[in-house]
Amino acid sequence: MHELEELLKQLRSNPENKELKKKVRQWLYHNREDSKTTSLLRSHWDLLEKKMSERELKRLNTTLKVIHHKSGMTTTCFRNNKTRRISRSTIFKIAATLFIPIMIYTVVEYGSPWGTRAEVAELIAEQTTTGNKHFFLPDSTEVWLNSESRLDYPSDFEQNKQRIVNLSGQAFFKVTHDADHPFIVQTSDMDIRVVGTSFDVAAYADEKHISSVLEEGAIVVLDKYGKALDRLFPGEKVLFNKQHKTLEKTKVKTENFTSWTSGKLVFHNAGIAEVVRKLERRFGYTISVSEEIMKKKPTYTFSVKDEKIEEICQLICLSTDAEAFVEGKHIRLEKN
Repeated sequence: MHELEELLKQLRSNPENKELKKKVRQWLYHNREDSKTTSLLRSHWDLLEKKMSERELKRLNTTLKVIHHKSGMTTTCFRNNKTRRISRSTIFKIAATLFIPIMIYTVVEYGSPWGTRAEVAELIAEQTTTGNKHFFLPDSTEVWLNSESRLDYPSDFEQNKQRIVNLSGQAFFKVTHDADHPFIVQTSDMDIRVVGTSFDVAAYADEKHISSVLEEGAIVVLDKYGKALDRLFPGEKVLFNKQHKTLEKTKVKTENFTSWTSGKLVFHNAGIAEVVRKLERRFGYTISVSEEIMKKKPTYTFSVKDEKIEEICQLICLSTDAEAFVEGKHIRLEKN
């Protein structure tokens, strides 16, 4: 059996084994000319794909497309797969393992996206389900991660020419100033470059737009080819349409978009779909709204912090002439 094939087989059986990950990285780095490398990695991806959720499949396809744009590499997207044979936590472990060979292969063939170091760094992931997470990156940059979000960065983050993180979901950053090492937030369809500033980025995979709100400093919005699209100043928000690749910039009250970092949700003339989406992420419930209510297109202006989901739904019902039915972790909003 090919040495790499054996290593990948062991890694699939034991995805959290750091020593195995290290051996795979080292083998790929020292055997870059091996003709079987590409086919073995693709086989590895295909085998893991059978156990992935649709959401993780979409995330992996996005990653491969980014590699394609940055390197000219021809990529094969994963097939749609509705099989769900393993738990959510196991899916994330397998996904984290999968990103390692993707990163390594890019480093070996096209140059590292994290820099030009001979040693390939391990990918570190911070993620949330419901609720927020507050932590610091190795350069002392402060990060708040919102519900159902994930932030990836390399273990040698501080040693690279650029401080690059990859975001899926929503995060607020207070970036440590370092003019010689720009801070870059990568998302599925656009990137943001800063030196030292405070800003919010919302880049959920299931939403049509990616947004960024600047609190302090200045940021530059980039496309996936590195071309500058616009520059933001404090109090500005940019909305990027994923489908049409267009930008819309407006002046906003920043606290309406950043208050979630302190556990507060603020809605200002928000439609029912937006309210439901944010409540689902915050509390881990699914909320369905009747067609009668949706047709009326109600809007809401209110804020919540410590209230329970049932209390918030009652508030919505009072202003919408509706009734809420709670069934386990599911809530139905029906017209009265």
